Amino acid sequence: IRQTVQRANAIITVSRFTARELQELLQVPAARVHAVHSGLDPAMHVPAESDVRDLRRRLHLPGPYLLTVGTLEPRKNIPFLLEVFERLEKVEVDLVIAGRRGWKYEPILARLEQSPRRARIHLVEDLDERDLPALYGGAELFVLPSLYEGFGFPPLESMACGTPAVVSTGGSLPEVCGDAAVVIPEFDAELWAQEIRALLEAPGRLDALCQRGFAHARGFSWAETARQTWQVY
Repeated sequence: IRQTVQRANAIITVSRFTARELQELLQVPAARVHAVHSGLDPAMHVPAESDVRDLRRRLHLPGPYLLTVGTLEPRKNIPFLLEVFERLEKVEVDLVIAGRRGWKYEPILARLEQSPRRARIHLVEDLDERDLPALYGGAELFVLPSLYEGFGFPPLESMACGTPAVVSTGGSLPEVCGDAAVVIPEFDAELWAQEIRALLEAPGRLDALCQRGFAHARGFSWAETARQTWQVY
């Protein structure tokens, strides 16, 4: 990577966060680094109610649920999310974790199986991508306490599908989500549980966040990504 970076006339990164990392870790001059955000798949849009009902039936999700999407690996911080969910025992809501097994997934699955709220946790490992909009759209909230993201598609996809997001400050998430998501700066399980509970109990605030997120997600298009990439070339 160091050699490639030294040879390159210009370097494109998917976020300003990653651009800063290149400059700091590999001493790349700022003038050679160009941050170009990725776009969103047009298929990520508010789903039809019938599609949401059908998916709920197939996944046995009769009630409201929180959702996280991503590969089961350490940086996604799933054990922390499980701790947060366990502190929501008085809230009538399930947790859906959608993602395939990745690097070092075994401790994550072991922690999930040991959860005292295991009966209300749904692990979805083989979801068809065409079902993602319905899964996003059917959730009360999207939650991502990730330790590190170079870009972070899932919260934006969730916003595009009409569901607000609660995210950490992991990597580029504050940059990509802006003020359209609730960004929690600390990994404090009680703080996260309180914020999620407060949102679920405030329909007006939830709706405002939903509208803000929907408008924000529309700013991420592959056409704009292509235009900016062409400018770099």
